[in-house]
Amino acid sequence: MKTPPLSLAVVAAASLVLSSCSTTDQYGATSQRIVVSPSNYRPMAVDGRQYYMHRGDYFVKRGDRYVSVRNPLSTVRAKRALSYNTYFDTLPAQRQTLRYRNRDYYVADGNYYRKRGATYAVVRNPIRSPW
Repeated sequence: MKTPPLSLAVVAAASLVLSSCSTTDQYGATSQRIVVSPSNYRPMAVDGRQYYMHRGDYFVKRGDRYVSVRNPLSTVRAKRALSYNTYFDTLPAQRQTLRYRNRDYYVADGNYYRKRGATYAVVRNPIRSPW
């Protein structure tokens, strides 16, 4: 008897299985340790630190493992949503830097900016998750 081929759904589900365990730190925060790197992750750097995003979750590499962490970008909602392609001479003092797909962005008050010449333009969030 011939073995039927694996369905695409089974193969896809198997590729997302990660070996993991939970740990609790001295402050009571629970973190997820991932043994293998998440497939289809999106690398990015926030304020100079390397992160990996997978399905809306964020990870940092610690030794040979990946540890689940909180969203490194400020979760503060925009005080006011700015129109895209609005230009400013300076950025707010309280901002974060984001390097994503070899491009530099700045995040402040929930808005994303890119440098355009001597000014900064409001742009769309470059890392919106498709999931």
